[in-house]
Amino acid sequence: MDKKVITLTIITVILGFMAAIQFQTTQEPNVRDTRDIWEIRAAIEREQELITELYQEIRNKDETLKKYEEAPYYSKQQGITKQLEELKKKIGLTELKGSGIILTIKPSFNEMLVGRGYKTVPPELLIRLINELFRYQATSVSIDDERVIATTPIRDVNGKTYVNNTPIGPLPIEIKVIAKNPEKLHNQMQVSQIVDEFFALENLELTSALQQEVVLPAYDAVLRNQFMEPVEPIK
Repeated sequence: MDKKVITLTIITVILGFMAAIQFQTTQEPNVRDTRDIWEIRAAIEREQELITELYQEIRNKDETLKKYEEAPYYSKQQGITKQLEELKKKIGLTELKGSGIILTIKPSFNEMLVGRGYKTVPPELLIRLINELFRYQATSVSIDDERVIATTPIRDVNGKTYVNNTPIGPLPIEIKVIAKNPEKLHNQMQVSQIVDEFFALENLELTSALQQEVVLPAYDAVLRNQFMEPVEPIK
């Protein structure tokens, strides 16, 4: 085959490949970030706060490890016991008190006028609300006196909403929240889009009240560790 024909063929293949890439690019426009400058700043601020908290947690663990290495045997035992109590508190196995807010969910005024109302709150709506609370720096939550922990299921069982393994009661119900900054969380919940876009569409009202002291019950079910095994002792 003539060299010119081979060269022309290669150039044609390259041009066709480039044209295909350009066509695909024009068919898949970039997704634009529609957030305004204030929302972006708020997101950046939350990420910076999270990074600061993680660094602080690392420093605390390093200091604890150093103390264990330098302490005598009995001090180590006391330190481990203290860490265990702190861990139980952190994951929700103890009663917790602190300042926060109490959210109340009840049927809307229009629903009560016509004599209708929800027997319960849809689980998807509760999950969305819990995610919103933790997004705004809630630290601990209970729903209708059921403590919410990392493994808490919120699901529908035969038309009833269950939190953990317990069905929540009829409306109204209370969601108790302890937060780092209760006043800020209270204000954010009052203007949150979840109130107008989700609760209102479900004919439900969500109200928030600041509290100097909120008491959350301990998680009282059995913790099941399916993927954890004890470490073999070092010989």
